[in-house]
Amino acid sequence: MGLKYLPPCPSSLYWEVAPGDTLYTIAQATGTTVERLIELNPHIDPNNLQVGQNICLPG
Repeated sequence: MGLKYLPPCPSSLYWEVAPGDTLYTIAQATGTTVERLIELNPHIDPNNLQVGQNICLPG
């Protein structure tokens, strides 16, 4: 019950959302695009990221 389901992440690399993070700032920090992050994370709401949420990153 307390386990969070994480969809497959081809790279096995994750970003843990911190207060103030946006997909734009995560993309900038990791050298990718918002579009690529959304493609890898279809389950997330880009306008409502949750602190502690794991975002799959490209490899």
